[in-house]
Amino acid sequence: SSGINAEYGAQSELRTEKRIHLKAQETVASLKEQLSMEVQYCAKLGSSSCGLLWSLSKYGVPESALYTSCMAKFLDSVEQTLVNFSHADSTISADSDEMRLVESLCGSLTNISAEDTGRDYILGNE
Repeated sequence: SSGINAEYGAQSELRTEKRIHLKAQETVASLKEQLSMEVQYCAKLGSSSCGLLWSLSKYGVPESALYTSCMAKFLDSVEQTLVNFSHADSTISADSDEMRLVESLCGSLTNISAEDTGRDYILGNE
């Protein structure tokens, strides 16, 4: 009887360990997917920001840069960032990189919209 109880206990422990292992694998898969999405987002934001800076330095006239694909990509990245930030955990520190990113994007958007042509472009591309 004690041998059967020991075997049952070992099987129960094995099932518990398998459930824990499966849960850990699911967590790892979820984190990998989240990391992949964050990497894609960072690459998109970096690409659009650098593309916009390149366009501004190339054309030298902000009005010309407004009509490049870089501006549309940049504005898409700004929108995605602001939407995600508005749904983010409220514990984000005021001096964090995330907060500085949002402040920088808002400042860029403010500067673009300060000019008539920039404001017209943004309002025409909602």
